[in-house]
Amino acid sequence: MPYGISSIVFKNKVSKQVEIENPNNIGYLITEEDRLFIKSVKVENRDSEDKMYLHELLEGSEIILPKNEEIPRNEELERRCQRLKAEQQNRDYFQMTKNVDRVRKKLPEDTFGLSR
Repeated sequence: MPYGISSIVFKNKVSKQVEIENPNNIGYLITEEDRLFIKSVKVENRDSEDKMYLHELLEGSEIILPKNEEIPRNEELERRCQRLKAEQQNRDYFQMTKNVDRVRKKLPEDTFGLSR
């Protein structure tokens, strides 16, 4: 059986729900009662023509996964990331505006021939 199943539903008969005090400790969610129930279903499946399938047994069950531990970011790392991000944005901006001049170049054909 998959790890972390809190209940098994079998034709409207739900095994006892285990109270979850600490969701990070999910090793106890399949109880001895659940294990015996699964074993009895397996024995019944051998002898009957009306077989029960895994998707029917798992209907109504839920998988409880442990929460990820949140690690605080290092302040030095955060400052470095912000500096690198600003440098990248500046590079992108200069790449985007490299062909734009602030001052229009005066070409000889733009004058009236006054300058030589």
